[in-house]
Amino acid sequence: MKISVDQAFQQALSAHKAGKLKEAEKIYSAILEASPNHLATHSNIGVMFYKLGRLDEAEFSYRKLIKLKPKNAEAYCNLGVILQQLDRLEESESCYKKAIVLKPVYALAHNNLGNTLKKLGKFEDSEKAYKTAIKLRSDYVEAYYNLSVLFQEIDKLKDSELNCKEAIKLNPTYAEAYNNLGITLQKLGKIESAEI
Repeated sequence: MKISVDQAFQQALSAHKAGKLKEAEKIYSAILEASPNHLATHSNIGVMFYKLGRLDEAEFSYRKLIKLKPKNAEAYCNLGVILQQLDRLEESESCYKKAIVLKPVYALAHNNLGNTLKKLGKFEDSEKAYKTAIKLRSDYVEAYYNLSVLFQEIDKLKDSELNCKEAIKLNPTYAEAYNNLGITLQKLGKIESAEI
C-alpha cells in the first residue's frame, strides 16, 4: 500500500526527532522526489543539514524554500544563520534584514542580526539590534548576554556588567554569562566580586 506525502513526512519527522537522521534524510529525499515543492520538507531537511554541519546543502534547502515561499521570514532567518557560519556576513545581514521586513516583531532575527553586525564591526547597529530584540521579548536571555559581550568588547564595562546580571537573573544557571560577568568585573577592578 502506497502512503501519502503527509504520512511519509510524519515518518520522517518521527525519525528526525528520534535522532535517526540517515533514515529521516532518506524519507525527506523521497518526499522531495515525489513532491519537489513540499515546503515543510525543505525546511526540516535544511535544519537537519545545518545540525549535521552540511552547510552547503542546508543553504540550498533554504534557498529553495524561499523561492517557493518568498515571504517566509523564518526561512530568511535560518538562511542568515547558515551564511553567518559560512562567514558570508554581508549576505547574512541581508537575510536577517529581509526577515525583519517580513516580520518586524521577530526577536530572534533582531538578535541574530546583532551577532552578524558585531562580527562586521558595526557596533552601534549591533547594539540597536540586540536592544530591539530585548524590547520585543523582555525575557530574552541570549540577547542580554550578547549585548553584555558587545559592551565588553567596546569597553562599556558598566553596561556589560548590567546586562550580564540581567541574563543571570533570567537564567541563574547560564555559565557563559557568569564567565563574562567575571571578566567584566576584573576589567572594572572589582576583583573580590569577580571571584564569586
